[in-house]
Amino acid sequence: MEIVDVQVLEEGTERQIDEMASLAMACLKHRGEERPTMKEVELRLHVMRGKMVMKRNHELERHGEAVTLLPSNYSNNFSTSFGAANSSNQCVTRCCTMEQELVSWTDLPC
Repeated sequence: MEIVDVQVLEEGTERQIDEMASLAMACLKHRGEERPTMKEVELRLHVMRGKMVMKRNHELERHGEAVTLLPSNYSNNFSTSFGAANSSNQCVTRCCTMEQELVSWTDLPC
């Protein structure tokens, strides 16, 4: 913890910093088959972020403040990503199920 940047120490807990460091160490292993895949790294980062959001929301609720369920730019991103159903210049980027996407990424090393 002595070498961690002051801003990181202020924004994160020791446990969060340890989790991030262990993920970074796993990604730096010499043998590719020992490293997590990019999808595994992504999923671990999502879990870490989810824990942080849940903790923040719990603290806001405890103090009687409103909790935002969706990010403020959610509706803008949604309409930009999917657009009108009949729009010919819109492209849908997700053409497979989540399961198919997960399987397709499992063999890529980070």
